[in-house]
Amino acid sequence: MSNITRQQATRACQNCKKGQTLFEMVIALAVVVLVITGIVKAVTTAIKNSTFARNKSEATRYGQEALEWVKTERDKKSWSNFTANVGNLTTSSGVCMPTLVFPTSSSSCDTSLDSNKIQNAIFFREIKVLDEGTSSCTSSDTSCNITVEVFWLDGETTHTSTLETRMTNWR
Repeated sequence: MSNITRQQATRACQNCKKGQTLFEMVIALAVVVLVITGIVKAVTTAIKNSTFARNKSEATRYGQEALEWVKTERDKKSWSNFTANVGNLTTSSGVCMPTLVFPTSSSSCDTSLDSNKIQNAIFFREIKVLDEGTSSCTSSDTSCNITVEVFWLDGETTHTSTLETRMTNWR
């Protein structure tokens, strides 16, 4: 056996104390994992909120587009022709209008059909035209309430942007 001096043994033991213990490494790794998890959660939430805000803004734009279309239709025609054309839009549940053309029938949007979506978009649009109550708007009415709902599905959640206005027989 070799003879190890006391001085050599002390130096060897001091070199052992300079490294990290396994316990310290596990704690440091746990802290790093927690920090990274927090950052990923914050970024994921920010992206989700940004996507929702963009979709809400776009849905509102589609709703405004529909209100402007109805206003233009009212201005192009006489009040009696306008109210005759909006006759199919006078349901309490709303009429699905993926395109801005007077529908030939009144049915609400079936979200399982892509044909009910606004073209090149994830949105569905429903329009309701009623008198001051819950009945249809006729030529004898002096005004009609227009409600446009644009909605989209986000997983299991349905989000909606609703706009309302009143059209009058201003002529």
